[in-house]
Amino acid sequence: MLYMKDWEVCAPPGFSLGFEGDNGATVLEVSTDLTEEWDLKVDVEKDGEKNIIQLTRTGMVYSALLTASMLADDGTYAMQVRGTLGDYVRHSNLFYATVFRSINAVDFFPPPLPSEFEQMEDRLTSINDNPPMPGENGYWMIWNPDKKEYEESDIPLPAESSGGVSDHRRLTNRDAEDQHPIESITDLKKEISRIPPPTEAITNSEIEEMLK
Repeated sequence: MLYMKDWEVCAPPGFSLGFEGDNGATVLEVSTDLTEEWDLKVDVEKDGEKNIIQLTRTGMVYSALLTASMLADDGTYAMQVRGTLGDYVRHSNLFYATVFRSINAVDFFPPPLPSEFEQMEDRLTSINDNPPMPGENGYWMIWNPDKKEYEESDIPLPAESSGGVSDHRRLTNRDAEDQHPIESITDLKKEISRIPPPTEAITNSEIEEMLK
């Protein structure tokens, strides 16, 4: 706490307001012998930049809760109490306070994306993980990220060629019995023809004779 008597502020050696960027952590208090009609402010100057801190009176003490904007930079602050009583204005002597340096590592990182952009990114990721797929009614099925399910779109599938369909999922009645003849699988008949015919099975006695 600072003490002001007859407009002379007595600041203790090494008087400090805290650390750069402190917010709501320090209360600047000035005990006075003034009557309650006085309105007090503290004028602040650092490196040519000036600020004003409004003080509130409780009993014989004027005080203010310091914010990060009041302690924006580290270094030495010149301070002066300024009082007004109607048209009458009075200043105290200058006194000095130190604000210590803070690392403020958070200032070196980009701010987080707003919620709206994060939600948009989640939707795009969901759509990318669930690509369009052919529907049974001849239209593309599109993923709905809100309902988390596929929905039929109004985009038709490519026209089929005379040779049939290339997508097995679009074969009609593909689960019915005897619906997939050997000709429906490319080159399967040719590959099967390369398999040699089975030979006559060897009996156990013949195997034993071979091992003698």
